Amino acid sequence: MILIAVFLIWQNFYYNSPSPDIDSNDPNLITISTGTQGRFENLSVGLGDIQNNTANLYFNSDGTDVSSMKKVIAGDKFEVNGYNVEVEAVEKAYNPSVLPGSSQGKVKLIITKE
Repeated sequence: MILIAVFLIWQNFYYNSPSPDIDSNDPNLITISTGTQGRFENLSVGLGDIQNNTANLYFNSDGTDVSSMKKVIAGDKFEVNGYNVEVEAVEKAYNPSVLPGSSQGKVKLIITKE
């Protein structure tokens, strides 16, 4: 029983340990885990969930009430709120944990000003 508890705590820490929002080697590359938001300048990007290699991304810019949702797959390129976005990767995590805050995947985006 104790081993199971230790394993679950380790698993939750391993899969949910914070990673930098912005890749240190490329300031235009951001990685966003499910249920979290990433920021690039004044653009907020949230990752809702990933189903069948399709990610639901939510966009909002500071100073506006306008938000939008877009379903994306790896390789997609599009413009949103004055930014060019390229979806570098959509990764579904096979995390058996159902604990709140458990990451079920992530996306990697390259964002540049239009």
